[in-house]
Amino acid sequence: MKLLYGHDAAVEKFVAERVPGCPDGFGASRSIGIIDNDGLLVAGWCFHGWNPHAGTIEFSGAAITSRWMTKRILHDLFAYAFNKVGCQMIVTRNSATNTQLHRQLKAYGFTRIDFPRLFGRDEDGVVWSLTDSAWKQSKYYQPNGGSNQQAEGP
Repeated sequence: MKLLYGHDAAVEKFVAERVPGCPDGFGASRSIGIIDNDGLLVAGWCFHGWNPHAGTIEFSGAAITSRWMTKRILHDLFAYAFNKVGCQMIVTRNSATNTQLHRQLKAYGFTRIDFPRLFGRDEDGVVWSLTDSAWKQSKYYQPNGGSNQQAEGP
């Protein structure tokens, strides 16, 4: 698996097609794709809602396989937000019914806040946050950095 930079529109489209309620995408954003050994886009993260005054950014992601979730790839995605962008906290939100993702975010060190009706009258949501200091305490942080493997895209 390799990271794909410089193809924001294609990665955003991939993610938006798979995230319920996002048919128009995420507005001003930067996106990072993950491609497999055959060059197929298998996952993507869109960073949006950047607030430079607070040092916060939101991300939305989607995948067609869980094989992309390696320690190295996760480190590089978090390092983009914390080291390159300079965030002090990243935020993501999802449906209260997405229990598999909830387990993953908790394992990464994210903090959970529940919001009734976040996704409409009949769908509660969860907002998750991860600070730079919590990330540095997680098993996905690599003090010497990730591999920063990059790939050219389609």
